[in-house]
Order: sequence, then structure tokens, then C-alpha cells
Amino acid sequence: MSTVTPDPKPEQVALEETRDYRQMLDAVRLLGDAMGALRHRVSPQMAAGVAETENAWQRMDDEFGLLDGREVARISGSRQSTGGYANDRRKARSLLGVHRGNAYRYPGFQFDRRGHVYPSVQDVLGLALEFSVSDEDVAQWFLLEAPSLDGRRPVDLIGDADEVQAEFRDRFGAQW
Repeated sequence: MSTVTPDPKPEQVALEETRDYRQMLDAVRLLGDAMGALRHRVSPQMAAGVAETENAWQRMDDEFGLLDGREVARISGSRQSTGGYANDRRKARSLLGVHRGNAYRYPGFQFDRRGHVYPSVQDVLGLALEFSVSDEDVAQWFLLEAPSLDGRRPVDLIGDADEVQAEFRDRFGAQW
């Protein structure tokens, strides 16, 4: 027996459309202000690329969270209540941290259920240093579908350090 989902009420539809319209107006205004502050022109391709990158950060945050240092300390079981724990680990290349806004954020996908960083992430961080790949590119790479992984993403295999490391080498370690 199938269930029929009732159509949303007209008031709800109107509220959602109004919210979407206001968000669009905010985006247009803020993007216009940012582009107007530049002293040079920006190509449509560059603007689209920046927008897609920001959307990718939003998707990462929505799916896994972009944690602050205090949240990292808490889930990792650290006795430090400040962001110093995460910052120290980031500097030691044992934790993936990305610069967002005026602070570092730590993608939630790198932590297992016990709050430990997956070995595959630590392996990739070492390779990233060797291959001169930024931590921001590493974080985004984990969420990219890979043809060699049959459309899966490295994050989907995060528990398999060997496979993740091999995929990273294939992507960034090629020498021409």
C-alpha cells in the first residue's frame, strides 16, 4: 500500500518562496558589494568558480560539520577547553584544519566514533606536504567523486588507509 504525500499548504509554499527570494537578494547584494570592492574586473568563469567552491564548503559543513577547536577538543577527549589542542595537532600535521573566515575549522569526517583521527587522514596529510597540496585542497579532495573509485569519494573509504593513500598518490603524486 502506498502512501500519498499531501501537497504543502499554500501558506507554507509562500513562506518558502519568500525565504528563497530574500536569500537570493542577499546573495546578489553581497556578491555585488564584494565584486565592487575589487579594483579589477572578474570574469564570469572566475565568479562561478568561487561560488562553486563556497557551495562545496557549505555541503561539507552540512554533511559532516566544520568544527571549531573547542569542539575538536571535546570530541577527542582532551582536557583542554580551548582551541589550542586542535591548533597544536594541526601544526603537527596530525589533524586536518582549513582556514575559513578568520579561524581554523576541522572537517568532521576525519574523526571516528571515538573521536580519533582516521589514520588515512594522517597519511594523506603527510603526502600533501610532500606534494605541496594545501589543506583546503585536501579537505575538498576527500569529497570528490573519483572515477577510479567507481564514483565513490575518498571519504566513503576513509577507514581503508591503503586505498585512500593510493587514490591520493594517483591524483596528486603524478610526475610529468
